[in-house]
Amino acid sequence: MGPVRDGDLVAWCTVVAVTPAVLDEGSRVGAEGWLPDHVRLGGLEEHLGDGVVEQAVAQAAPAPTQPERRRLMSLPLVARLVMAMTLLPHASYVEAFAQLVGVLPRLPWLQAWQVPESTVVTTWRRRLGVAPVRALFARVAGHIVAATEPGARWHGLRVCTLDGCQVKVPDSDENRAEFGSSGTADDSASFPMVRVVMAVARAGRALLAATVDASRVGEQPLTARLVAQHPDLFTPEHVYVLDRNFFSAELVEAIHRRGQGAHLVMRIKAGIRLPVVTRLGDGDYLSWIRTPDKRPLTVRVVEYDVRKPDASTSELFCLLTTLTDPQRYSKEDIAGLYPQRWIAAETTIGENKSTITDAGPSRGPILRSETPELVHQEIWAWLAATQLVRRAAHAAATAGNAHTDEISFTTVRREAIRSMTQSQVTATTPTAARAEVTDRAHRHILANKVITNRDRHSPRQQKWRPRFPHTSSTKPTSRGPLAPRFGISRHDTS
Repeated sequence: MGPVRDGDLVAWCTVVAVTPAVLDEGSRVGAEGWLPDHVRLGGLEEHLGDGVVEQAVAQAAPAPTQPERRRLMSLPLVARLVMAMTLLPHASYVEAFAQLVGVLPRLPWLQAWQVPESTVVTTWRRRLGVAPVRALFARVAGHIVAATEPGARWHGLRVCTLDGCQVKVPDSDENRAEFGSSGTADDSASFPMVRVVMAVARAGRALLAATVDASRVGEQPLTARLVAQHPDLFTPEHVYVLDRNFFSAELVEAIHRRGQGAHLVMRIKAGIRLPVVTRLGDGDYLSWIRTPDKRPLTVRVVEYDVRKPDASTSELFCLLTTLTDPQRYSKEDIAGLYPQRWIAAETTIGENKSTITDAGPSRGPILRSETPELVHQEIWAWLAATQLVRRAAHAAATAGNAHTDEISFTTVRREAIRSMTQSQVTATTPTAARAEVTDRAHRHILANKVITNRDRHSPRQQKWRPRFPHTSSTKPTSRGPLAPRFGISRHDTS
């Protein structure tokens, strides 16, 4: 064939897989190998690591009693499927599987392959179990932004949050018996719910750890469990920002005293008595709480309200903190730190739930699994997959000299799904082709950055978009900077 000239028809191709060729009796070329060995999580696989899924399955899943023949499925393939389907809320089992394998089934494999039925998927999910997927989350969890990056530190401390959420699961008898429901005393709510408590880093909104239980188990016991399981995350270099549902003397002691000395900035509900020991200034004083071992623990209280752009004032904010040195940590700095909880934990939970919205028979986030074991498997896969999306977001931010907050979680998720459905990354994709896929994804992600630090403030009572067309779909929003105001105490300090 000679050189290409203007007007020549050219077939443009991309590498999907590299396999040894096999010729049949008619000299037709076939692909040697087994399709499940080639499937990967698209561009997210780079942030998981080559062979990590196979290693987790080999270590945690039950070993077969005898050599197995190659079928439509493999346990590593199922582990990837469960993670992929948590990013595909509108796809059924079969459709999620079809998007994961992408164009690989079009190759002329010697061993024929087709997307299996949903009952086959469920059988293999049961066989996989929970342990391998939980191990995958443990592998990817942790800080993803360097401590030296701007915004990663506050007064030299890593800013983190602890927060919880509940997620609906299908209303099977097993799920209701195991998890119960919230909002009704007689467990008559429409769906059972699972409670998840997460430790989240402010920088990159990285998931550091999580713990899961039934809805009837409160956030405080789950948080205490998380602290006990992950003492390495509660060191003197960490400060945790928590909302008012978390306060208890036991939990403060567990994080600050019984742990390795992590610091706290925690909002306090009205009616909790915090005696004034030493006044440090307007809306700023030292107090104490009595821990379970009857020893007093010195804490600091910062009280303020916020002047809104329309000149009205907010409700009172009363913050308890273990940062007792007013020279090093001013009350203004502590008041400025508390809103980081929304930027970190609240935004993380919202992003995570967006990946499972409308996955089941309701409006809103719901998981798919009909049995408790598969619910636990799906939750750990969900947390692992969303953490991989954030790792990909950080990689894009680093490549574009941008801040991680500027990266759209939804854009990164959609780019990851696209790389799966187009089989842009498989087990045998050449290194140069993988680099090109990553570079192309980064360019698209960086071209769709979000605007950060917008001064927009809305009432907190509307948590759900109205279902009826005659109701307003938006809530009133005020714009402009907020100004904390100290010195007017409405908190009971007697």
